[in-house]
Amino acid sequence: MEARLSLFGDPVVGKFLKHLISAGKVVSDSTLPAATQELVKIRLNVVTQQPAGDYQPGQVG
Repeated sequence: MEARLSLFGDPVVGKFLKHLISAGKVVSDSTLPAATQELVKIRLNVVTQQPAGDYQPGQVG
């Protein structure tokens, strides 16, 4: 049986996700309205495939 492909084991994907998470932190620290920030976080969760509400700045994977 072959092992599944692990995207989180790939250094390029890890670097990409770190940049994506950093972008989320910038949004959280911005003056955007709270509703807009939540929409951005939801989109970030979709891109990183995290369950809604599980976003933590600096979290990867």
